Amino acid sequence: MLNAIRHRSERLERSVSWCVQKAWQLAGARLRQDVALQDASLVSAQIASRFSGPTQKFTCLFEPALLQELVAEAARRECSMSSVIQKAWFLAEREIDATFAPTTTAASGM
Repeated sequence: MLNAIRHRSERLERSVSWCVQKAWQLAGARLRQDVALQDASLVSAQIASRFSGPTQKFTCLFEPALLQELVAEAARRECSMSSVIQKAWFLAEREIDATFAPTTTAASGM
């Protein structure tokens, strides 16, 4: 999954930290309410099948309040913060693309 987020950050000309923060901002409320994850094991299986690969570590910078939310959600779910971030990314990825994708007017000469 980290490779997907890195690729997206490069395409959007943003940092990986920015992408993760946007994913949490867009999907965090849905995660906290369990609206989008009524079957967490199904979502985990979808994430595993779509984003397979070796485990990687990456450092992200978060605002203290956002970090506190992530830590609290991980504690509530009894899982790692990484798992919470993965679920948020899974839920918000398309919305991030649709909302923040760079325009192509510069390439067309306009």
